[in-house]
Amino acid sequence: MALWVFLRGGSWWLPGGIVYAGLTGISLSAIRGDGDIGLIAMIFIFAVVWATDILAYFTGRAIGGPKLAPRISPGKTWSGAIGGTVCGVITWV
Repeated sequence: MALWVFLRGGSWWLPGGIVYAGLTGISLSAIRGDGDIGLIAMIFIFAVVWATDILAYFTGRAIGGPKLAPRISPGKTWSGAIGGTVCGVITWV
C-alpha cells in the first residue's frame, strides 16, 4: 500500500489512517486478552473516552468561545477541550 501511494504521488493520510485504526484494534484485543481484569480495563477506557467526548461537546456548546482549530474541525472550541479534559480526569479518579 505504501508503494502504491508513493508511486501515485498521493497523500499519506489514507494509509496512515488504516494503520492507526488497525493499531487501535490490536491494542484493544491485547488489553482484553488479560481475562476478567482486561474486560474491566477495556470498559474503563471506553467510559473515559465517551465521558470526555460527551462533556466536551456539551461544554463547548454551552460556553462557546474561540475555535480550537477551525481548518481541521470548525466546531471545536477551547472551552470544550478544557471541559473534556476535566471530565476525563474526573472519570479517571
